[in-house]
Amino acid sequence: MLARGGVVCAGLIAYSIAFTADSVTEMVEAASGLGGPIILVLVCFALFSKLGNHVSAMVAMLSSVTTWFVGNYVYPLEAPVITTVAVCLGSYLLTVVFSKKASVEASLPIEN
Repeated sequence: MLARGGVVCAGLIAYSIAFTADSVTEMVEAASGLGGPIILVLVCFALFSKLGNHVSAMVAMLSSVTTWFVGNYVYPLEAPVITTVAVCLGSYLLTVVFSKKASVEASLPIEN
């Protein structure tokens, strides 16, 4: 059910990009700005490190999509793709730090 919901959301995003863009170049920029940072950060961490888990990946994806949307439609940024990469990377690393802290605290014995 979650996968179907993701497909519907991706379809709605593609539909809105297609009808709000003035040219094919804008559509390509929007699509690469949306997916590029997510792919870059997640693939680099998946291939070259053991940091993170599925929670880190989901937080990074959600923060990246949110940053991309805000940077393109709500408050236009001068460099939305670079900003999106930075936010995606930062949210991934913060999630790794906080999930490790939570797992260490959870593994500590309870003292009475």
